[in-house]
Amino acid sequence: SDEGSGSPESSSRSSSYSAPPTYEGIGSGDLTRRYSSRLDLVRSVSRSVIESKTFKVFRAEVKAAVSIFDMLTDLYTIRIYFEASSASSTSFGVALALTVFLNLFTQSLVTFVLNKKQPFYLQVKEQLIVWTLLKPAFSIYRVIAGAEQSAGSLANARAQMSGSQVIEVVFEGIPGTIIQLMALFQDGADTSAWRLASLGSSAFTTAFISADMSFGWDASPEQRRRDPRFYGYLPTQLARRALSMLLVFIVSICNLAARSLACVLLVKKGGVPLLSAVLGGELGLFLALKTARGDFWYWTPVYGIPGFVFSLLVRLIVKISVDWTAIMQFRHPNEVGGAYFTLTMLSTVALGIISAFFHGDEVVTRSMMAISGGLVFSFVLFLFSIEQEYVHTFFDLRTSCKFNTDHFKNAVTDEERIDVFVTNEYKWRDAIGDEVKDWVDQNLESWVEESPDWFNDYRKSTIPDWAVRDERLLWGIRNDKINSIMSARHRSHREPSSYREPRRASELGLGLIE
Repeated sequence: SDEGSGSPESSSRSSSYSAPPTYEGIGSGDLTRRYSSRLDLVRSVSRSVIESKTFKVFRAEVKAAVSIFDMLTDLYTIRIYFEASSASSTSFGVALALTVFLNLFTQSLVTFVLNKKQPFYLQVKEQLIVWTLLKPAFSIYRVIAGAEQSAGSLANARAQMSGSQVIEVVFEGIPGTIIQLMALFQDGADTSAWRLASLGSSAFTTAFISADMSFGWDASPEQRRRDPRFYGYLPTQLARRALSMLLVFIVSICNLAARSLACVLLVKKGGVPLLSAVLGGELGLFLALKTARGDFWYWTPVYGIPGFVFSLLVRLIVKISVDWTAIMQFRHPNEVGGAYFTLTMLSTVALGIISAFFHGDEVVTRSMMAISGGLVFSFVLFLFSIEQEYVHTFFDLRTSCKFNTDHFKNAVTDEERIDVFVTNEYKWRDAIGDEVKDWVDQNLESWVEESPDWFNDYRKSTIPDWAVRDERLLWGIRNDKINSIMSARHRSHREPSSYREPRRASELGLGLIE
């Protein structure tokens, strides 16, 4: 403001003034031209901080700490229940201990299925990580470190981390919240600070993990690059993004509170049989709908009886997590689908209001109305806060089969199309199997010669034998002899016509692969 004022002080300041140092080629003049106001500069810096690896590591450390802290509070709460003199407290302690065990057992089972093709010592290592309660920390570390998916694993680091978090939510967070809430209703006089704090910890942790999972998947640059038609609903503007994430957390915790309170009221009204009938009916209807639409099998390439059991288990886990915590990622057609995701929230509101009405307590009814109203209002506001071109994904009627065929046909790059091979063949082979085979036949040789970054050992291992018509290339890929095969092909173009490249793998003395 002193420039051009003509005062001697301003002249002396101007003459003695030296330009600020330039950082990576950006001086003060560049900053002035790039940012029209201080607010724009603050927004840019804030966005850079949030997208930095340091912030991602910090967020991951907080998430791991919250998860482990909740596990420890549950263990201490179990001890308190067992130390109480009443039989009801002991039963609640047993129930809460059972949720912790089911969480660890299911984590162990899923870890075995996803890594059963790994060497034995790696399987033992993964099991030790689960049973020492370090699975959340290790899963998050692998995502942050950018660990690549190995050829013997059925899911990448992010998918395994999400699976671990969902299992924790379904088998420990949700039932733990219900059990502790039921204990407060059962022992109304015993509302100690620790019981309330433990209940709050379980609810907060469950909602926080769910909201962070929604954020992590959508904000991932890799996911946005691989599937830009589904990922990208979070706004780039910092304030809108913060508002969207806050609303995701509110939706999750309201959903959890409404469902958990409804379950307690149903038990108070008709006991466990009534609760089992209502929840079992919801799950049965969901599985029947998936089966009727030819969408029962899960997208992970696990087949036969193990695939059936795995699909059934994962379908139920995903359905329960959506019912209670509304994880936005699970609106994906490979999971429950967008339309069913939104319908589930409406059914939660209906279940909560009906259960409160039959309970008859005025305070409980008002509380349920407030929670249900908060759920509906926050979800509607969330839809207005996100990028509007993604609103339709919350009402998508496509099945997983239709989505995967559309994804292959509409993909722009080969890197996007090759994702079809990490999906269960039941989802797409009947519809586009021949088209996929033609595409591989036309491009495989160029992939091998050019060796793009995405065509790594893992991608090669996902290509099924039936999709490769060229048996020599197939043999080379499977036996890591592709360089010798390509060298022989190049020599065949330069050497005399008497030279003949082997037609079949058997002529190389290595046997023909079926």
